[in-house]
Amino acid sequence: ESFLDWECCQIIGRGTLSTVWRVKREERLGALKELTSGRSCDLEAEVWALQQLGGARHVIQLVAYCPGQIILQLCDTNLQQYLERQVTGLLPSEVWHLWQQVLAGLGEIHRRNLVHLDVKPANVLLSKSGHSWRTYLTNLGSAERVGAKILCPKASLPWRAPELYCLQHDSITAATPADIWSAGLVLVDLIRAPELCGLLRVGTTRELYAASCLLVTELRHGRFIDGLCDGPLHRCLRLRPEKRECAEELVRTVGADWTQRYPRLASTKESSFTGDISKCRARQDSGAATEDEALQLTQRLVASCEARGSREDLSRVEHTYARLRN
Repeated sequence: ESFLDWECCQIIGRGTLSTVWRVKREERLGALKELTSGRSCDLEAEVWALQQLGGARHVIQLVAYCPGQIILQLCDTNLQQYLERQVTGLLPSEVWHLWQQVLAGLGEIHRRNLVHLDVKPANVLLSKSGHSWRTYLTNLGSAERVGAKILCPKASLPWRAPELYCLQHDSITAATPADIWSAGLVLVDLIRAPELCGLLRVGTTRELYAASCLLVTELRHGRFIDGLCDGPLHRCLRLRPEKRECAEELVRTVGADWTQRYPRLASTKESSFTGDISKCRARQDSGAATEDEALQLTQRLVASCEARGSREDLSRVEHTYARLRN
C-alpha cells in the first residue's frame, strides 16, 4: 500500500532505534514506525518477517512500507503499559485470556517456520475488543528462520532463553523453544510473582544465566509458585530446550488445567460481569451510578468467586467496589 495521503498526528512511542507515530488517512488509523538510528536492513528484516505472517490473527499486520519506514495496524497499548496501570493483580480468567493469545501468536509464527526471539510484555500489543483485550505480537526485527545461525542474540534481557546466553554464538541456532521460555516469563509478569520477577531483572549476562538455572531449580522444588501457574511455568521454564512444550500443546494442556480449576472461565456470566463493571463505572463517572448498583454488582462478583472456589479474587472485587463508591 502507498504512503501517499497518510498524515502524521502525534508521537505515540519512542525506542532506541525508532519513533512511532499515530497516522491517519481519511477515517483509517495506523502506526508509522520510523527508523531514527541503526541500519535500514534492521527494518527490512521486520518487513520480511511480517510479510511471511500476513493474515495471522495474533501478529501485528503490515499496512505499507518504504525504506526506513513502515505502517502497521494501530493498537491501544502494550502489555507492559497495561500491567503497570493495574492497581491489583489480574483475575485468573484475565491471565489466561491474555496468555493464551500470546501462545496463539507464537503458534502462528512457529507454524511458518519462524522464531520471534524477542518475546516480552512490551512486544505484546493490545487492542480493545468489546469488553476484553486482543493481543498481537510485534517487533519482529529479531525474527529468524528455524535453524538459522544466530551470530548476535537480540532477545531482550531478562526474557532471553538460557541457551541464548551461550558465549560461543556460532554454535547457536534459532529454535522455537527459545520463544517458549520467554512466554513463560511473560506469564511471570502477568501473575506478578515478585520473587521471580526480582530474580531475573538485574545482573550481567553470566549472572542472569545463573539466575535462570536457579529459577528452574527453585520451581522444581515447589518454591515461589504454589497454585494455578506452577504447571504452565514448569512446562515453559526448562533448561533443556527440547523439554519445553510447543505453543499449541501449551494451549491445550494448560487450558484444560485452567478451566478444570476455574470451570466458569468461559461462561457468558463472567463476560457479563466485565461488562457490568465497565457500564457501572461509566455510570458512576457520569454521576448516574448509585451505591445500590455497586453493592449488587459486588455481591454478584463475590458469588462468582466463591463458586470458583477462589478467595484470591475477593481482594480484586473489594477494590472494584471501592472504585465504584469513590
